[in-house]
Amino acid sequence: MSDATLVAQEIQDLATAVGEVAEAVRRAQSPEIRVEMQTPAIEVTLPPIPPSQVSVTVPVPVVNVAAPDVTVQSSVNVPATKPVAYVVNVTKRDGNGFISEFLISPLEV
Repeated sequence: MSDATLVAQEIQDLATAVGEVAEAVRRAQSPEIRVEMQTPAIEVTLPPIPPSQVSVTVPVPVVNVAAPDVTVQSSVNVPATKPVAYVVNVTKRDGNGFISEFLISPLEV
């Protein structure tokens, strides 16, 4: 028996009980009416509902970037460097006459 059928039966039983209460109220002569009624427990088990699948298509943005203006100066100035010279003084030679020690000193021009 499906869940919908069970729920429909419970609603019908409840409607019948409400009809009986209404009839008892209509026939009652005294202002106090006691109607005892037990509400049946309703248990509904639903099958698992799959999550909704949403598909979103986002268009690829188009980005246009203008080329930068590049200019190169036709005249390039390189500062003149100061000429540097060195003086080499041989301070020691070995027994065969080869240089074993020397001193290098910068010479400003």
